[in-house]
Amino acid sequence: MVHGVTALLMLVSVGAAPPPDPVAVREVQAGMRDVADATWWGFDPVNATAALHGAISSGARRVIVPNVGADWVVEPISLESDQEIVFEEGVVITAREGAFPGTGDCLFRADRKRNITLRGYGATLRMRKAEYTEGEWRMALSLRSCTNVKILGLALRDSGGDGIYIGNADPEQPYCRDILIRDCVCDNHRRQGLSVITAENLLVERCAFRNTNGTAPEAGVDLEPNQPDERLINCVFRDCVMEGNTGPGILCYFGPLSNETLPVSARFERCRVTSATGVGIMLGGTRSPGPTGEVVFRDCLIEDCAHVGLNLSTWAADAVAARFEWCTWRNVANGDLDLAPMQLENWDHSVERVIGGAEFSYCRIEDLWNRPAILALPSVAPWGVGDLRGGITIRNPYGARVALGDTVRDVMLTLDDELAG
Repeated sequence: MVHGVTALLMLVSVGAAPPPDPVAVREVQAGMRDVADATWWGFDPVNATAALHGAISSGARRVIVPNVGADWVVEPISLESDQEIVFEEGVVITAREGAFPGTGDCLFRADRKRNITLRGYGATLRMRKAEYTEGEWRMALSLRSCTNVKILGLALRDSGGDGIYIGNADPEQPYCRDILIRDCVCDNHRRQGLSVITAENLLVERCAFRNTNGTAPEAGVDLEPNQPDERLINCVFRDCVMEGNTGPGILCYFGPLSNETLPVSARFERCRVTSATGVGIMLGGTRSPGPTGEVVFRDCLIEDCAHVGLNLSTWAADAVAARFEWCTWRNVANGDLDLAPMQLENWDHSVERVIGGAEFSYCRIEDLWNRPAILALPSVAPWGVGDLRGGITIRNPYGARVALGDTVRDVMLTLDDELAG
Protein backbone atom coordinates (compact mmCIF):
# COMPACT_ATOMS: atom_id res chain seq x y z
CA MET A 1 0.00 0.00 0.00
CA VAL A 2 2.84 2.38 0.80
CA HIS A 3 4.33 1.81 -2.66
CA GLY A 4 0.97 2.55 -4.27
CA VAL A 5 0.64 5.82 -2.37
CA THR A 6 4.18 6.80 -3.38
CA ALA A 7 3.43 6.05 -7.02
CA LEU A 8 0.21 8.06 -6.86
CA LEU A 9 2.05 11.03 -5.36
CA MET A 10 4.66 10.78 -8.13
CA LEU A 11 1.96 10.83 -10.80
CA VAL A 12 0.25 13.82 -9.22
CA SER A 13 3.56 15.69 -8.92
CA VAL A 14 4.73 14.91 -12.44
CA GLY A 15 1.29 15.79 -13.71
CA ALA A 16 2.15 19.40 -12.87
CA ALA A 17 4.54 19.45 -15.83
CA PRO A 18 3.02 21.29 -18.79
CA PRO A 19 2.25 19.30 -21.94
CA PRO A 20 4.58 19.44 -24.96
CA ASP A 21 4.28 22.59 -27.05
CA PRO A 22 5.31 21.80 -30.64
CA VAL A 23 4.34 25.29 -31.82
CA ALA A 24 6.75 26.90 -29.37
CA VAL A 25 9.44 24.39 -30.36
CA ARG A 26 9.08 25.36 -34.02
CA GLU A 27 9.24 29.05 -33.14
CA VAL A 28 12.47 28.52 -31.18
CA GLN A 29 14.02 26.55 -34.00
CA ALA A 30 12.97 29.25 -36.50
CA GLY A 31 14.64 31.93 -34.42
CA MET A 32 11.34 33.57 -33.46
CA ARG A 33 12.01 32.96 -29.73
CA ASP A 34 15.34 33.14 -27.94
CA VAL A 35 14.09 31.63 -24.65
CA ALA A 36 13.01 28.01 -24.47
CA ASP A 37 11.35 25.91 -21.79
CA ALA A 38 12.71 22.36 -21.84
CA THR A 39 9.26 20.91 -21.12
CA TRP A 40 8.09 22.15 -24.53
CA TRP A 41 9.92 19.10 -25.94
CA GLY A 42 7.89 16.82 -23.65
CA PHE A 43 9.01 15.83 -20.16
CA ASP A 44 9.33 12.07 -19.62
CA PRO A 45 9.96 11.08 -15.97
CA VAL A 46 11.56 7.80 -17.07
CA ASN A 47 13.98 9.34 -19.58
CA ALA A 48 14.00 13.10 -20.08
CA THR A 49 17.06 13.11 -22.35
CA ALA A 50 15.14 13.98 -25.51
CA ALA A 51 13.50 17.00 -23.92
CA LEU A 52 16.65 18.42 -22.37
CA HIS A 53 18.80 17.69 -25.41
CA GLY A 54 16.15 19.15 -27.70
CA ALA A 55 16.05 22.40 -25.77
CA ILE A 56 19.84 22.74 -25.55
CA SER A 57 20.37 22.00 -29.25
CA SER A 58 17.49 24.22 -30.37
CA GLY A 59 19.53 27.38 -30.84
CA ALA A 60 17.82 29.17 -27.94
CA ARG A 61 19.97 31.74 -26.19
CA ARG A 62 18.35 30.82 -22.87
CA VAL A 63 16.97 27.47 -21.77
CA ILE A 64 14.79 27.14 -18.69
CA VAL A 65 14.72 23.76 -16.94
CA PRO A 66 11.66 23.99 -14.66
CA ASN A 67 10.99 22.12 -11.45
CA VAL A 68 8.31 19.63 -12.48
CA GLY A 69 8.25 17.74 -9.19
CA ALA A 70 10.38 14.84 -10.40
CA ASP A 71 14.00 14.30 -11.40
CA TRP A 72 15.10 14.96 -14.94
CA VAL A 73 16.59 11.52 -15.62
CA VAL A 74 19.03 11.79 -18.51
CA GLU A 75 21.76 10.13 -20.53
CA PRO A 76 24.98 12.04 -21.40
CA ILE A 77 24.24 15.60 -22.50
CA SER A 78 26.43 17.82 -24.71
CA LEU A 79 26.37 21.57 -24.13
CA GLU A 80 26.27 24.23 -26.85
CA SER A 81 27.94 27.61 -27.27
CA ASP A 82 26.26 30.97 -26.71
CA GLN A 83 23.66 29.72 -24.28
CA GLU A 84 22.51 30.17 -20.70
CA ILE A 85 20.78 27.23 -19.00
CA VAL A 86 18.74 28.08 -15.94
CA PHE A 87 17.93 25.19 -13.62
CA GLU A 88 15.08 26.32 -11.41
CA GLU A 89 15.30 25.89 -7.65
CA GLY A 90 14.63 22.29 -6.66
CA VAL A 91 15.52 20.84 -10.06
CA VAL A 92 17.48 17.57 -9.90
CA ILE A 93 19.22 16.28 -13.01
CA THR A 94 19.95 12.59 -12.43
CA ALA A 95 22.08 10.22 -14.48
CA ARG A 96 19.93 7.45 -15.92
CA GLU A 97 20.67 4.05 -14.47
CA GLY A 98 22.95 1.99 -16.75
CA ALA A 99 23.27 4.81 -19.31
CA PHE A 100 26.93 5.68 -18.63
CA PRO A 101 28.77 2.45 -19.51
CA GLY A 102 31.85 4.18 -20.95
CA THR A 103 34.46 5.22 -18.44
CA GLY A 104 34.51 8.67 -20.05
CA ASP A 105 30.75 9.21 -20.17
CA CYS A 106 29.93 12.53 -18.49
CA LEU A 107 26.62 13.92 -17.32
CA PHE A 108 27.29 17.28 -19.04
CA ARG A 109 30.17 17.89 -21.43
CA ALA A 110 31.44 20.80 -23.50
CA ASP A 111 34.42 20.55 -25.87
CA ARG A 112 35.69 23.67 -27.67
CA LYS A 113 32.56 25.66 -26.72
CA ARG A 114 32.24 29.28 -25.65
CA ASN A 115 29.89 31.65 -23.86
CA ILE A 116 28.05 29.17 -21.66
CA THR A 117 26.30 29.92 -18.37
CA LEU A 118 24.90 27.20 -16.12
CA ARG A 119 22.80 28.87 -13.41
CA GLY A 120 21.27 26.64 -10.76
CA TYR A 121 20.83 28.06 -7.28
CA GLY A 122 19.09 25.30 -5.34
CA ALA A 123 19.47 22.80 -8.19
CA THR A 124 21.46 19.54 -8.27
CA LEU A 125 23.36 17.55 -10.90
CA ARG A 126 23.61 13.98 -9.64
CA MET A 127 25.17 10.81 -10.99
CA ARG A 128 25.11 7.21 -9.68
CA LYS A 129 28.52 6.72 -8.13
CA ALA A 130 27.81 3.21 -6.86
CA GLU A 131 27.46 2.03 -10.47
CA TYR A 132 30.88 3.27 -11.55
CA THR A 133 33.35 0.73 -10.21
CA GLU A 134 35.87 1.18 -13.06
CA GLY A 135 37.56 4.28 -14.46
CA GLU A 136 37.79 7.78 -13.05
CA TRP A 137 36.54 10.01 -15.88
CA ARG A 138 32.75 10.01 -15.58
CA MET A 139 32.54 13.70 -14.67
CA ALA A 140 29.38 15.48 -13.60
CA LEU A 141 30.58 18.43 -15.72
CA SER A 142 33.49 18.30 -18.16
CA LEU A 143 34.84 21.44 -19.83
CA ARG A 144 37.67 21.04 -22.35
CA SER A 145 39.23 23.90 -24.31
CA CYS A 146 36.23 26.09 -23.56
CA THR A 147 36.07 29.89 -23.27
CA ASN A 148 33.88 32.14 -21.13
CA VAL A 149 31.96 29.66 -18.99
CA LYS A 150 30.06 30.51 -15.80
CA ILE A 151 28.87 27.85 -13.34
CA LEU A 152 26.67 29.39 -10.67
CA GLY A 153 24.93 27.94 -7.64
CA LEU A 154 24.88 24.28 -8.62
CA ALA A 155 25.34 21.26 -6.38
CA LEU A 156 27.20 18.47 -8.21
CA ARG A 157 27.12 15.08 -6.51
CA ASP A 158 28.06 11.42 -6.78
CA SER A 159 30.01 11.25 -10.05
CA GLY A 160 32.33 8.45 -11.14
CA GLY A 161 35.16 10.95 -11.62
CA ASP A 162 35.26 14.66 -10.80
CA GLY A 163 32.48 17.03 -9.92
CA ILE A 164 33.97 19.51 -12.41
CA TYR A 165 36.84 18.85 -14.83
CA ILE A 166 38.64 21.68 -16.64
CA GLY A 167 40.88 20.31 -19.36
CA ASN A 168 42.10 20.21 -22.93
CA ALA A 169 40.51 19.06 -26.20
CA ASP A 170 42.26 21.22 -28.81
CA PRO A 171 45.96 21.67 -29.68
CA GLU A 172 45.11 25.18 -30.93
CA GLN A 173 43.82 26.09 -27.46
CA PRO A 174 45.10 23.48 -25.01
CA TYR A 175 43.40 25.12 -22.04
CA CYS A 176 40.10 26.58 -20.85
CA ARG A 177 39.93 30.35 -20.57
CA ASP A 178 37.80 32.79 -18.58
CA ILE A 179 36.01 30.34 -16.31
CA LEU A 180 33.93 31.38 -13.29
CA ILE A 181 32.67 28.87 -10.71
CA ARG A 182 30.70 30.51 -7.90
CA ASP A 183 28.52 29.26 -5.02
CA CYS A 184 28.80 25.62 -6.05
CA VAL A 185 29.08 22.42 -4.01
CA CYS A 186 30.98 19.35 -5.23
CA ASP A 187 30.16 16.42 -2.96
CA ASN A 188 30.99 12.69 -2.87
CA HIS A 189 32.83 12.31 -6.15
CA ARG A 190 34.97 9.31 -6.97
CA ARG A 191 38.25 11.05 -7.90
CA GLN A 192 38.19 14.84 -7.26
CA GLY A 193 35.77 17.55 -6.35
CA LEU A 194 37.41 19.75 -8.99
CA SER A 195 40.28 18.95 -11.36
CA VAL A 196 42.01 21.87 -13.05
CA ILE A 197 44.22 20.40 -15.76
CA THR A 198 44.79 23.52 -17.79
CA ALA A 199 43.23 26.96 -17.42
CA GLU A 200 43.83 30.65 -17.90
CA ASN A 201 41.76 33.16 -15.93
CA LEU A 202 39.89 30.84 -13.60
CA LEU A 203 37.98 32.17 -10.59
CA VAL A 204 36.47 29.75 -8.08
CA GLU A 205 34.56 31.61 -5.41
CA ARG A 206 32.48 30.61 -2.36
CA CYS A 207 32.49 26.91 -3.26
CA ALA A 208 32.68 23.73 -1.18
CA PHE A 209 34.53 20.55 -2.17
CA ARG A 210 33.54 17.69 0.12
CA ASN A 211 33.81 13.98 0.76
CA THR A 212 35.81 12.87 -2.28
CA ASN A 213 36.46 9.13 -2.04
CA GLY A 214 36.87 6.18 -4.34
CA THR A 215 40.07 6.37 -6.40
CA ALA A 216 43.32 8.32 -5.98
CA PRO A 217 44.13 11.07 -5.42
CA GLU A 218 40.69 11.72 -3.85
CA ALA A 219 41.36 15.44 -3.45
CA GLY A 220 38.96 18.28 -2.88
CA VAL A 221 40.71 20.41 -5.50
CA ASP A 222 43.52 19.19 -7.76
CA LEU A 223 45.65 21.39 -10.01
CA GLU A 224 47.41 18.85 -12.20
CA PRO A 225 48.40 19.46 -15.84
CA ASN A 226 48.93 16.45 -18.08
CA GLN A 227 51.57 17.85 -20.46
CA PRO A 228 54.10 20.70 -20.75
CA ASP A 229 52.12 22.84 -23.22
CA GLU A 230 49.22 23.15 -20.80
CA ARG A 231 49.00 26.02 -18.36
CA LEU A 232 47.82 27.31 -15.01
CA ILE A 233 47.66 31.08 -15.32
CA ASN A 234 45.72 33.39 -13.01
CA CYS A 235 43.84 30.58 -11.28
CA VAL A 236 42.20 32.01 -8.15
CA PHE A 237 40.27 30.24 -5.38
CA ARG A 238 38.55 32.56 -2.93
CA ASP A 239 36.47 31.84 0.18
CA CYS A 240 36.26 28.10 -0.53
CA VAL A 241 35.96 25.12 1.82
CA MET A 242 37.65 21.75 1.30
CA GLU A 243 36.41 19.25 3.89
CA GLY A 244 36.07 15.53 4.50
CA ASN A 245 38.11 14.46 1.48
CA THR A 246 39.99 11.16 1.70
CA GLY A 247 43.00 12.67 -0.05
CA PRO A 248 44.41 16.21 0.12
CA GLY A 249 42.06 19.11 0.54
CA ILE A 250 44.23 20.97 -1.98
CA LEU A 251 46.65 19.15 -4.29
CA CYS A 252 49.01 20.80 -6.76
CA TYR A 253 51.00 18.26 -8.77
CA PHE A 254 53.16 19.70 -11.54
CA GLY A 255 55.21 16.65 -12.58
CA PRO A 256 54.40 16.87 -16.33
CA LEU A 257 55.43 20.55 -16.56
CA SER A 258 58.87 21.60 -17.82
CA ASN A 259 61.07 24.67 -18.01
CA GLU A 260 59.31 25.51 -21.29
CA THR A 261 55.90 25.73 -19.60
CA LEU A 262 54.48 29.21 -19.12
CA PRO A 263 54.98 30.42 -15.53
CA VAL A 264 52.41 29.10 -13.09
CA SER A 265 50.24 31.62 -11.23
CA ALA A 266 47.68 30.22 -8.80
CA ARG A 267 46.27 31.72 -5.63
CA PHE A 268 44.12 30.49 -2.74
CA GLU A 269 42.58 33.22 -0.59
CA ARG A 270 40.61 32.76 2.64
CA CYS A 271 40.13 29.06 2.10
CA ARG A 272 39.52 26.51 4.88
CA VAL A 273 40.76 22.94 4.72
CA THR A 274 39.79 20.19 7.15
CA SER A 275 39.81 16.39 6.91
CA ALA A 276 39.33 13.38 9.14
CA THR A 277 41.67 11.31 6.95
CA GLY A 278 43.67 13.34 4.47
CA VAL A 279 46.49 15.85 4.01
CA GLY A 280 45.60 19.51 4.23
CA ILE A 281 47.73 20.89 1.37
CA MET A 282 50.05 18.79 -0.81
CA LEU A 283 52.44 20.37 -3.33
CA GLY A 284 54.52 18.07 -5.46
CA GLY A 285 56.24 16.91 -8.59
CA THR A 286 58.39 19.85 -9.66
CA ARG A 287 61.97 19.38 -10.81
CA SER A 288 65.13 21.30 -11.64
CA PRO A 289 65.17 22.81 -14.18
CA GLY A 290 61.42 23.02 -14.10
CA PRO A 291 58.46 25.31 -14.39
CA THR A 292 58.64 28.74 -12.79
CA GLY A 293 55.96 30.89 -11.21
CA GLU A 294 54.23 30.65 -7.86
CA VAL A 295 51.34 29.20 -5.90
CA VAL A 296 50.18 31.60 -3.19
CA PHE A 297 48.09 30.79 -0.12
CA ARG A 298 46.77 33.88 1.63
CA ASP A 299 44.80 33.97 4.90
CA CYS A 300 43.97 30.25 4.72
CA LEU A 301 43.10 28.00 7.67
CA ILE A 302 44.15 24.35 7.69
CA GLU A 303 42.78 22.59 10.75
CA ASP A 304 41.59 19.29 12.19
CA CYS A 305 43.40 17.13 9.64
CA ALA A 306 44.34 13.56 10.48
CA HIS A 307 47.35 13.76 8.16
CA VAL A 308 50.02 16.39 7.54
CA GLY A 309 48.88 20.00 7.27
CA LEU A 310 51.40 20.86 4.54
CA ASN A 311 53.33 18.27 2.53
CA LEU A 312 56.09 19.46 0.18
CA SER A 313 56.43 16.22 -1.76
CA THR A 314 59.19 16.19 -4.37
CA TRP A 315 58.75 19.98 -4.50
CA ALA A 316 61.95 21.39 -5.97
CA ALA A 317 63.52 24.37 -4.23
CA ASP A 318 64.28 26.17 -7.50
CA ALA A 319 61.06 25.66 -9.50
CA VAL A 320 57.51 26.92 -8.81
CA ALA A 321 57.59 28.78 -5.50
CA ALA A 322 55.07 28.25 -2.72
CA ARG A 323 54.17 31.35 -0.73
CA PHE A 324 52.10 31.33 2.45
CA GLU A 325 50.84 34.60 3.88
CA TRP A 326 48.81 34.90 7.10
CA CYS A 327 48.01 31.17 7.07
CA THR A 328 47.31 29.03 10.15
CA TRP A 329 47.76 25.30 10.72
CA ARG A 330 45.82 24.13 13.78
CA ASN A 331 45.44 20.58 15.13
CA VAL A 332 46.83 18.87 12.04
CA ALA A 333 48.65 15.52 11.78
CA ASN A 334 46.48 14.50 14.70
CA GLY A 335 46.02 10.91 13.56
CA ASP A 336 49.69 9.88 13.89
CA LEU A 337 52.09 11.55 16.29
CA ASP A 338 55.07 10.35 14.23
CA LEU A 339 53.99 12.88 11.63
CA ALA A 340 54.52 16.62 11.88
CA PRO A 341 52.31 19.59 11.01
CA MET A 342 54.54 20.24 7.98
CA GLN A 343 56.67 17.65 6.20
CA LEU A 344 59.12 17.50 3.32
CA GLU A 345 59.75 14.32 1.38
CA ASN A 346 61.20 13.10 -1.91
CA TRP A 347 59.72 9.92 -3.33
CA ASP A 348 61.44 10.26 -6.73
CA HIS A 349 65.23 9.92 -6.60
CA SER A 350 65.47 9.52 -10.37
CA VAL A 351 65.64 13.33 -10.56
CA GLU A 352 68.10 15.37 -8.52
CA ARG A 353 66.19 17.94 -6.52
CA VAL A 354 66.62 19.91 -3.34
CA ILE A 355 63.27 19.92 -1.53
CA GLY A 356 61.90 23.27 -0.39
CA GLY A 357 60.96 26.38 -2.28
CA ALA A 358 58.54 27.82 0.27
CA GLU A 359 58.21 31.22 1.91
CA PHE A 360 56.13 31.97 5.01
CA SER A 361 54.92 35.42 6.06
CA TYR A 362 53.01 35.89 9.31
CA CYS A 363 52.05 32.21 9.50
CA ARG A 364 51.14 30.13 12.58
CA ILE A 365 51.39 26.50 13.61
CA GLU A 366 49.34 25.49 16.65
CA ASP A 367 50.23 22.01 17.89
CA LEU A 368 49.89 20.14 21.20
CA TRP A 369 52.42 17.35 20.71
CA ASN A 370 56.13 16.94 21.43
CA ARG A 371 57.44 16.98 17.88
CA PRO A 372 59.01 19.38 15.37
CA ALA A 373 56.74 21.81 13.60
CA ILE A 374 58.50 21.03 10.30
CA LEU A 375 60.06 17.64 9.58
CA ALA A 376 62.24 16.54 6.65
CA LEU A 377 61.87 12.81 6.11
CA PRO A 378 64.98 10.67 5.38
CA SER A 379 63.90 10.48 1.74
CA VAL A 380 65.07 14.07 1.13
CA ALA A 381 68.67 12.85 1.25
CA PRO A 382 71.12 13.08 -0.44
CA TRP A 383 70.24 16.52 -1.85
CA GLY A 384 68.57 17.83 1.27
CA VAL A 385 66.42 20.85 2.04
CA GLY A 386 66.73 24.33 0.58
CA ASP A 387 65.10 27.70 0.07
CA LEU A 388 62.80 27.85 3.09
CA ARG A 389 62.30 31.43 4.17
CA GLY A 390 60.25 33.77 6.29
CA GLY A 391 58.67 33.70 9.71
CA ILE A 392 56.36 31.28 11.52
CA THR A 393 54.83 31.70 14.96
CA ILE A 394 54.64 28.35 16.75
CA ARG A 395 52.35 27.64 19.67
CA ASN A 396 53.43 24.35 21.21
CA PRO A 397 53.81 23.55 24.94
CA TYR A 398 57.00 21.62 24.10
CA GLY A 399 58.67 24.50 22.30
CA ALA A 400 59.29 25.67 18.77
CA ARG A 401 61.62 23.52 16.69
CA VAL A 402 62.16 22.06 13.25
CA ALA A 403 64.06 18.98 12.04
CA LEU A 404 65.42 19.51 8.55
CA GLY A 405 68.19 16.92 8.42
CA ASP A 406 71.91 17.23 7.85
CA THR A 407 71.92 18.84 4.40
CA VAL A 408 70.45 22.33 4.49
CA ARG A 409 71.08 25.26 2.18
CA ASP A 410 69.50 28.73 1.89
CA VAL A 411 67.19 28.18 4.84
CA MET A 412 66.32 31.43 6.60
CA LEU A 413 63.36 30.65 8.83
CA THR A 414 62.51 32.66 11.89
CA LEU A 415 60.57 30.72 14.53
CA ASP A 416 58.63 32.73 17.11
CA ASP A 417 57.90 30.57 20.15
CA GLU A 418 54.62 32.02 21.38
CA LEU A 419 54.79 30.20 24.72
CA ALA A 420 58.45 30.88 25.50
CA GLY A 421 59.13 32.53 28.84
